[in-house]
Order: sequence, then C-alpha cells, then structure tokens
Amino acid sequence: MKKAIKWISIIAGSLLLLFILAIIIIPKFINVEKFQPRIEAEVIKATGRKFSLGTAPRLTLFPWAGIKLADIRLGNISGMTEENFISVDNIDARVKIMPFLTKRTAQVRFVLNGPHIVLEKGKDGQNSWDFKIPVTDKKVAKTEEKKTDERPASEKQASEQMPVKNFILDEFAITNGTVLYIDHTTKTRKEITDVNLSLEDVTLERPIRIIFSAKLDQQPVFLDGKIGPIGKEPGREDILVDITLKALEQIVLSLNGKIITPMSNPAFDMTIRVEPFSPRNLVAAMGQKFPVKTADKDVLKKVSFDSKIKGNSSLISISDGHLLLDDSTMIFSMTATEFDKPNLVFSFDLDEIDVDRYLPPPEKKKNIEQPDKKEEQAAADADAKPIDYKPLRKVIMDGSLTAGKVKAMGARMENVTLKINAKNGLINIDPFGMTIYGGTIASVVNADVRANTPATKVKLEIDNVQAGPLLRDVIEKDILEGMTKATITLDMKGDDPDRIKRTLNGEGKLTFKDGAVKGIDLAGMVRNLKATFGAGEPGGEKPRTDFGKLNVPFTITKGLFNSKNTTMVSPFIRVLVSGDAHLVKETLDMRVEPKFVGTIKGQGDKTDHSGITVPVLITGTFTEPKFTPDLKGILKQNLGVDIPDSDDLKKELGKTLSGEKSFEKTGKELEKKGDEILKGLFQ
Repeated sequence: MKKAIKWISIIAGSLLLLFILAIIIIPKFINVEKFQPRIEAEVIKATGRKFSLGTAPRLTLFPWAGIKLADIRLGNISGMTEENFISVDNIDARVKIMPFLTKRTAQVRFVLNGPHIVLEKGKDGQNSWDFKIPVTDKKVAKTEEKKTDERPASEKQASEQMPVKNFILDEFAITNGTVLYIDHTTKTRKEITDVNLSLEDVTLERPIRIIFSAKLDQQPVFLDGKIGPIGKEPGREDILVDITLKALEQIVLSLNGKIITPMSNPAFDMTIRVEPFSPRNLVAAMGQKFPVKTADKDVLKKVSFDSKIKGNSSLISISDGHLLLDDSTMIFSMTATEFDKPNLVFSFDLDEIDVDRYLPPPEKKKNIEQPDKKEEQAAADADAKPIDYKPLRKVIMDGSLTAGKVKAMGARMENVTLKINAKNGLINIDPFGMTIYGGTIASVVNADVRANTPATKVKLEIDNVQAGPLLRDVIEKDILEGMTKATITLDMKGDDPDRIKRTLNGEGKLTFKDGAVKGIDLAGMVRNLKATFGAGEPGGEKPRTDFGKLNVPFTITKGLFNSKNTTMVSPFIRVLVSGDAHLVKETLDMRVEPKFVGTIKGQGDKTDHSGITVPVLITGTFTEPKFTPDLKGILKQNLGVDIPDSDDLKKELGKTLSGEKSFEKTGKELEKKGDEILKGLFQ
C-alpha cells in the first residue's frame, strides 16, 4: 500500500512538473507571428477598415496565461482627415493559472496603455463611429435571431451561473488615453487628454473603487467613488453607487444610491446633487465666450441642484427637487411614464424671479437706415421650417406652476398660478392667473394641435388693475390712468405672428374708472379754440384730461380691430371714438369727437359750452400716426358762441370753401398744430 501511494505521488508530481515545464517551454517554440496576418484579415473582413498589429502577439502561460499586443491600429473611413479611428500603444491581458485550476478563482490583470480614439463627423454628416455590417454577417445575424434556446431549465440555470467561484482583479488600468472629437459641419474640435482609469480592490464581495482623471481642453476632470459589491451572481443583486465628479475646478457632482437587480428587473434609486457653481466661470474656464447675452451681467453666477430620482424601464420620477438660480429658488417634482406616449405629471413652485435680468439687452438704436421689417419677416418665414406637432399630440400632461413674485417685460406680478393639461393634441391652461398692480388677471387658454395648423382660444378677465403704473412699467409711457376692468375673448390660428394676426377674431370690453388721459387738455381747449392746436405754455405741466369713466368695446374680425362706440365721460366733456385699426397692415382709420357739456366750474369758466365739438381724424400707421382736425366736421357745428378768434377761423374756412384758399393748405396748417398736442398721447 505504501509503495502504491509512493508511486502515485511520484507519477502525480512528474505529471505536474511536466505540465509546468510545458506551459513554460511551449510558448518559446510556438510561432505566433504566423497568426498575425490571419488576425488582421479577419478584423478587416468584420469591420471593412484597415487593421494592423505593429508587432506580433506575445503569449505567456505560466504563472500567468496571457497575451500582449502592441501598436494596434484600426483605420478611419474614407473622406475623414484622420488616418486612424482607434490606435493603442499596447495591451497586456492575463489570468493566473493555478488559482483558476485549483480554486476556480479568476485572478486577472488588464492594462491598456495609450488608447487614442478619434470621433470625426465629415462634411457630408457621416460619422467615423458608424460601422457597416457586411451583408453576409447580416444574414448570419438574422439566422441567429431565429434560433431559440430549447435546453431544459436546469441546464440554462447552470450555464448562467458564474464559471468561477471567486473573481479577483489584481490590476485594471487605462493610461495615457486621448479622445479627439472633430465636427467638420460646425468646424468644432475638442480633445480630452491624459485619460487615466483604475479600479482598486476589485472582488465580487467588496465595493470596487473607481478613480478616473482626464483633461478637457486642458482643464482637469476627476471622478472618485465606489460601486458594489457586485455579488457572486452579478446582475441579480442590488449594486450600491457612491460617486463624486469634479470638473474644471468648478463643478462638484455627487451621485449615491443603488442600481436594483440590473439583470432581471433593472431599476435605480439615486440622489443627485450639484454643488453651487458659476456657469459664467465654468465657460470661462473652458476658454469659451459665454453663449448667452443677458441684460444683467451679474446673473447666471450661482446655480445648484439636488433631487431624488427613481426609475425603471417604464417610469422615471424626480422628487424633493431643489434648484437655486442666483436669487431664485424652485422646488419641483416630476413623474414620466409610458415613454412611447409620454405621460407627464409635474409641479414647480418658484419663490421669485426677475425674468428681465435674463433676457437679451435692448438693442441700441442706430442712425443708419434699417431694412424693411416686413421684408425681414418674409425672409424669416421663408427660411423657417414648419413646426412638427406630432410629439405634442402624443403627450399626456398634468402640471402646475406657481410663483410668489415675477417681473417680466417690466410688469410686476405676484401669486402667479398656472395649471396645464394636455391629451390627444388638446392643451388646456386653466387657470392662468395672477395679482398685478392692485388687481387680478385670470385667463383660460385652449390650444388644439391635432391639425398641422394649431388653433388657439383665449379668455381674459381683468379686475381692478391700475393702468397707470402698468403702462409705465411695460411700455414706458405715461398716457393713461385709471382702475381697469376688462373681458376679452380671442381665437386665432397659426404659429407665426403674421398668420395669427390674419386669423385673429374676438370681442371684448375695456373699462377705465376715475382716471385721466395724459397729453391733452380738453378743458383748456374749451376756453380758447386756439389751444386746440397749441401744446400749451412751454415748461408747463404735461396736459391731462380727467374722466370718470372710459369704455372701449371692440370686435376683431380677421385682424381688423373695430370700435364703434368708445366713450369717455367726465363732468365737462363727452368723447366718442369710432373706427378701425388694421393689425395686419398696421394702419389706423379712426375719428375722435369730443363734445363739451354744461360749464367748467372751478376752472374760471361759467359760460355754457354745450354742443361744441372739435373732431379729429387719426390715420397713418402704428409707428407713425397722423392727427388731422376734421374740418368738415367743424364747419357742420354751430360756432356762434363767444370764443376768441372764432371769426378768424370761420373766415379761413370760408376762404377754403369759396376756393380763395385751398382746403388742403388750410388743413395742413391746422393739422400741424393738431399733431403737436395730440401726439403727446404717445410720448
């Protein structure tokens, strides 16, 4: 028995020695170089690109079984400026033999040195990273897809298990890498250099540390964190994630949470946080000019973000979201499901924001002749591509937005509330309301994008809004005061301003109470008819006409604004305005007829001026209105009251009618003086 054991030991030891000698000696006698042309030919056949190994592969079998490759080059496609798509200085991959054979432990080392990748986009839009699969390979792929796995369930489960009991990665490193991006369509060139990646403490049962560093446009990017443990059955257990990214010495982003059962029912549950940073400093660090011009250069200097984000193959949700933008803070949440037909539910709550600070600065007025705006618009419309509303037809939306204080286009709003719903191409905003200048505005907007041309309906209610400060803030004009109420309904079609104006229809009524029209003094006009065509004493206060009530009923038909009975009522005057404003042509055709009633008590005038009217015609364009006294209207009135210089006026008008003096010349003289005072309304 002892002899048997002895001989068995001798034989086993001899076999082991022969095996060790074999794996050491065999690589010395194997001519690996003869396989190099075949390897290169197979890669060329599979990729359709040039491929070369600068030196023959080197094999080792003991104590590590591995291969070393050097000077690897995979060519670029034709038409690109760079010769190679990928080149690698050397690769060293190996696994330790004895642990693998005896303990089913994979102890691995992998080092990739000097990888260089070129991502190039040609002038024709072709990408260097697009690989065309040979036709024969496509047929094989289709054949493989048709094959089904008919093995018993026990065999499938056994094959899916790890072939080793344990996995140890002694070393994994990518060193001295570069990534070059070239876009010939936009003449863009970006390069990431000094790319280094290493994995430490890599096992199946402990978290894996990841260390990554690179330079983007010579600015540092650094990532440090841990992932795992992966577990003995990778993909079947949750994987913990705790990673911090630092970029360009400006951004610090942290991500922690877990990836849930990635191989069976993949999902994730993460917390993401971006520490406060300055977008302006970030762009400056990249050596770029800030892409956005803002009215206030001190905005976009502080931004931070944090939220919880969960998701799986059919749902993504964001909760406890906080966004800091300079002096504004937003709390938000969002859920998205059914990605092929997105179903969105969201809520945004903003404390305050001054939108005007973020808008482009106002353009400086130039003295040089400007191109015709209508021609510019026509050219822009010709170049503009039609909007594709198909995505909006698919979206299902239920969202709300609230804001404590908002300043936009000069207007100051509070308690802004908006609720939006969308389904099957019907978008409803109800309500959209706010508190503004002592009153409220409430509106409902319905948009229909089921057709290629959208249709929109708007209902607007204004209650007790102070018109004076609103107009001063928004249009910087001090022309009207009064408490405003309004009811307006509008409907329109199209998505460009010209089409909207051509199809605009609606009606409404504006009411102003206890206010004044600034720029004209109708009381002074009663005392002296000459004042009708004069601007008052130089250096005096801006003239004004107080009123108790101003009503502006109107209709809009295909872009034509019409008011037949606009009235202004005060103790001493009644004003009737009628006519049209063509929104498409931007022209005016209106008549203003003031009618003085009774006496103007308290202003030094006790004479009865009942019935006197001084009608004025308003023509021209929106940008250059013309104000002309209605001479025919004046002649029709009874001017027999005691008004200074009234005889002179009758005399001049008489000369006009008798042919002694042209009507046109008389009209122009009066029109010139009328413009001086009436244009005060637009100053």
